[in-house]
Order: sequence, then structure tokens, then C-alpha cells
Amino acid sequence: MKFWTSLIRASVLGVTVASAPAPAQTPDRITETPVDPKMVADDDFARHATHDWSWASATRFSLSENGYDWTFYRLVNRAKPDGPIWIVLHDNENPAFDSAVRALKSLGGTALIVSTKGAARNHPGGPASRRGLLCHAQTVWPACDPNRNFGKQSPAFSRIFASTIRAGQPVIAIHTNEPHPRGTVSMMSANGLPKPGARPRPPETAPPMDWDTLIYLPVMRASVAPPFETPCGRALAAAKVNILYEAIPSDERDSQYDGSLSHWLTIQHPTVRFFNLEAPWTSGQDMAAASARHAALLASVTSQCVATP
Repeated sequence: MKFWTSLIRASVLGVTVASAPAPAQTPDRITETPVDPKMVADDDFARHATHDWSWASATRFSLSENGYDWTFYRLVNRAKPDGPIWIVLHDNENPAFDSAVRALKSLGGTALIVSTKGAARNHPGGPASRRGLLCHAQTVWPACDPNRNFGKQSPAFSRIFASTIRAGQPVIAIHTNEPHPRGTVSMMSANGLPKPGARPRPPETAPPMDWDTLIYLPVMRASVAPPFETPCGRALAAAKVNILYEAIPSDERDSQYDGSLSHWLTIQHPTVRFFNLEAPWTSGQDMAAASARHAALLASVTSQCVATP
């Protein structure tokens, strides 16, 4: 029996959306263009230029908001459109792109790719960017982190994702991160102790479940008291997968709201199940190990928490 419900079709072609309230800010228009994946001038697509793309349709979306130019690529599995929503937010995390394409082809659904030529979107020049955006919090201005750009400050950017999400379809974001201790994405704190909300797999479990390979599970802070347990989380822990519960504020006005996809999605679309797959990788390293870790995490998610179509 197919788990995901049929698509609720939505189009953002030519949609004029209201921008965040700010002086001299004007409405932004989202443009939509069909593209051939083999011809996209992007290093991620270039790695797959010789592959068969007949199974997928591809669309490029462009918009300008708060002084930043954004480009997105939406890929849809023609034969199996009812699969998950796959998200790749950071353009410099190459194994994440490759893992998303493989998952899209095998499990179906839709993939939304943010193209920035790096981890963040640098200001392109011209009109001054709005300072003090949430996307500046973890970057040096004027760089804008796509994974801190969700919410009322950036309605056009958020609209792209809202138009991609479908009722009944899980959203699965795929990331890579700098290995601990250089990176901050890990089950372990700097002192070597598990982070709050961490459910480390047993230490005797063999790789690829190292401390930097994990699944973030968002839980609404007000609805689930510590130690944050959910049926899906218990199943993943029993399957010896590293999971890290992320406490989500109940409102964007909360001081703890950080503009991330997990915060925005949990608040705005509380019935959508969200999984964030993380694997260690550094630019220049072989991508096979990170891809294998993504595959192991995804296999656990599909077997323990969602049914495959």
C-alpha cells in the first residue's frame, strides 16, 4: 500500500509575494524555467552530466530578496512523484547532492536543491542588503546561510519550500559536516559527553555509525518534555542509529528561533515529518564514505519511521 498521499499540485510561476517589512523593500517575483539537467552550469550537475536523466523533470527557480539572488533546482521523479521531499541546502556539500539524486531516483518524490556556489549566498552587489537577518547569525556578513533564511524575514525564499512540500510526504534534508572537533555537528560536546537530546548508539556498534553520523529529529519544545522521546526516535535508537533530538520553539517570535528549515517547518507545517541526515565530509576527501553513511541513515529512516512507496 502506498504510504505517501497523492500530490497536491502547486505552482509558483509568476507569483508575486510580499517581502519582509523594511524600508524601500519591494515585492519579489519568482521566475520558473524548465531546464535539462545535463546542461545546467553547476558543478554538482556536471558530475552527473553523462548519466541518464530521462526519469526526471527539472525546473530552475530564481528570485531576489533582501539584496540576495537565489537559485533553486527542483527535480521530480516522473514515474514516482509521491516519494519524499529531498532537500539539499548547502551547495558545497557535494555528497549530499549525490545522495539526494540517488534517493530521488530509487525512492521517488521531489528534490529541491539550493545553488549558491558555496555554503552561503554572498551579497551580489547593487542595493544594500538588509543587515541583521537571521541568515547572518552564523556567517560573516554579508554572507547569508540558506539554512538560516526561513520565516517572515524572507517570505519569497520560504515560499519556494512551502510550494514543494506535499501533504503526507516526509521531508528529508541531507547534509555533510566538518568532522568533530572542528565541526559542531556531532553527538558529542567538546568535553566528550553526549549533547542534550542525544541518543548515541551502543559503543560496540561498527561503523559507519561514528559520532558525526546522525539523524536530527525535531520535537516541539512545549509539547514534549525532556528527555524528548518519540516512537520514531525509539525505533531508530533500537536499530542502533545515532539520533539527536532538536527542541523547537513554538513560535517564530521566540528568541530561540534560528531561521533554520527544521524550526520553520516544525512550526509552519507541524504534521510534516522531518529528518535531517548528517555525515562527516571535508572538501577534497573521497565522497564514497559520506554517501555510504547517508545510505545507512536513510535505510534506517525508511524501515523504522516511514513506509516506502
